[in-house]
Amino acid sequence: MSKKSRIILITALALVFVLAFVGCQSYGQKPITGGDASAKVESNGGSIVKQGDYYYFVNGLNAYANIKVPKDNYFGSIIKGSIVRAKQNADGKFEDYQIIVPKMVLSSTTEVGFSIYGEWIYYVSPSIATDKLGAVQTTYLEYLRTKIDGSKTQSLAIIEGQSTTYSFTAEGMFYFKDSKLHGIAVDNKKVGKDVVLAEDVASVNLPKITTYTPNATTNANFAFYLTKSANEEMTNNVLMAVDVNNNKKTIIDEKTFQPTETIDKALAYTISIKKIDYEADGVVVYYDKTSTVFGESRNLGLFAYKFADSAFAFDKAKEVQISSKSYSSIYPISLAEGAFVTDKTVVEFVKNENGKLINKKPFDSTKSITDKDYYYSFPANITILNIDSGVMLYSVNSIVSKIKFDLTKDEMFVTDAEQIAPNEKYDATFVSLEYINGYIYYFNTNYYNYMSRMKIDTYDASDSKKLLIENMVDLNKTVTKADLKSIKDAEKKK
Repeated sequence: MSKKSRIILITALALVFVLAFVGCQSYGQKPITGGDASAKVESNGGSIVKQGDYYYFVNGLNAYANIKVPKDNYFGSIIKGSIVRAKQNADGKFEDYQIIVPKMVLSSTTEVGFSIYGEWIYYVSPSIATDKLGAVQTTYLEYLRTKIDGSKTQSLAIIEGQSTTYSFTAEGMFYFKDSKLHGIAVDNKKVGKDVVLAEDVASVNLPKITTYTPNATTNANFAFYLTKSANEEMTNNVLMAVDVNNNKKTIIDEKTFQPTETIDKALAYTISIKKIDYEADGVVVYYDKTSTVFGESRNLGLFAYKFADSAFAFDKAKEVQISSKSYSSIYPISLAEGAFVTDKTVVEFVKNENGKLINKKPFDSTKSITDKDYYYSFPANITILNIDSGVMLYSVNSIVSKIKFDLTKDEMFVTDAEQIAPNEKYDATFVSLEYINGYIYYFNTNYYNYMSRMKIDTYDASDSKKLLIENMVDLNKTVTKADLKSIKDAEKKK
């Protein structure tokens, strides 16, 4: 079969799936009062999103295996795994629980969940399309959007693969598959076509816009990707930016780091994007850089560049080197304030301070510098959740911990390291562990994988009774009958 024939066959199969999907379920739902489309959005792109005074969250972690027939994921039939909205009252408690998206929200990526932009909720759900034998094709995922009052739903795409890299912006959706970057543009009324924005893409960093202010001017809606140079004699790669409307910018190419305007073919630079960070006054790209001279490569370390607008003009004189080394992960405070970096058991603080590279290792403040092991050892492979006011929250092996740090000295002094509720376990097979305003939100494996939250900012290990854990459910609305029975049976046994 020719390549063209295969493409036609795949397209035809996808069309059959869409027709089966549309013909077997209804998205009709009466508008639900509440919500605030004009409000600022926080914690966008995860398992819980705050829009104004309202919190929208994935109501528990469901499973692909629970979709045995199409109706098992019909819009309107789902409680567990749906998107629920609740409002936080004056004393911090949640009230007025409403199921806004009665459909299972799930994928196999841990990087991104759902997003809210204005009056639309963008999310992903296992497909209910069937093959010719009637088997549900949950290896395909459907990407949809529903209004925040639940009154209207539109399908953006159906894509094969449970772990496809995807991202939502206020302008539409990106996804990356088979070395191709795709974009689907939307406006407030309709969904556009699936467009291939770039081919032969080596790597891509899709936007995850955690904070969204309606009608604000921003350059955050762009994806960044690396591709090979058009000049076949050069070994460097090229950094590009593109939005879902196919507005494309070349940022770094074979000319960028050359010492003169004449290209020296024996000298090439390659970069590897480590992190895209969104600050109030621009987008910051963090990247490793390598130079190659006559075939010999040398790692130059970690660099960063802030782009203030969507022109994405790169001035190498404004490039900022952060470290002479490379790391697995970077957690920026800001470009000006520095960043925490991790690599297996390494946790350090790095910063460019007026051209001087600062590197601070964790110093155990309970010990003397004359002690052999005065450096503090973090657990291996931690994930940093939040850095604020001298306190770091991190997770490892399904346990959340916090530690205080002081960066005012020559080293990073750390103290008061403690695990928080080590008996509380979370499921991270889908995106989990969100930090918002003093709370950690997570899928609680001790509570049937429904969403729970822990109050972190007042936690004191010496008084475990002060640890506030809330299960974010309304037993009359947002719990399945089977889970409700299990909850009541467990309460009777106490």
